[in-house]
Amino acid sequence: MSLEVEEARIVIRAGPRRIFGIPTYLNMLGSVKMAPARYLAGVARAEGRPLYAEDPRLRRALEAICSECAAAEAGEGRAVSRAEVVEAYYNALAPQLLSLAPSIDSIVVPCYTGALGEAVARRAEESAPGVALIAVKLGEGGCSWADAVYTAQAVDERLKSLNLGPASLAAISAALKAAEELNLYSTLVVLTDGR
Repeated sequence: MSLEVEEARIVIRAGPRRIFGIPTYLNMLGSVKMAPARYLAGVARAEGRPLYAEDPRLRRALEAICSECAAAEAGEGRAVSRAEVVEAYYNALAPQLLSLAPSIDSIVVPCYTGALGEAVARRAEESAPGVALIAVKLGEGGCSWADAVYTAQAVDERLKSLNLGPASLAAISAALKAAEELNLYSTLVVLTDGR
């Protein structure tokens, strides 16, 4: 296995297989939640009232982007539904990920609540049919959108030196296992956290 670290991605080569890790958390907030929060801030502005996100990381990101768009407590603003979070990921992050689809045969997405994966799956169905969708089960959410579901695998020591959080390391380790088991040659891994 060889590892190349570039400015905006990680490339892992394992025999004929390539795994591309794309960090979605490299932004001013250091969180994958910035993309849906930016979208939801637009919704709050359009509605003229604050939104309450049950997910505390999404709520903090929304507040950082637009303080008047975020409600600190349930009941102080309109509750954001799971469907809205999926829609936010679908519009704000999935298009950028799927723009790489012509050169990949699979996408690995960490699955906590399943909202990000569901959005990527929906966008893939429209713009890149045939791309295999692989979930790394990390939380309680459903991963029914995935073609295959993996759990975290052992992590190669070389990866531990990178600024990757547990979900990103789990996604890369699962991608390596899935590539081998499912005979995948070009995999995009959505990296959602750093340390």
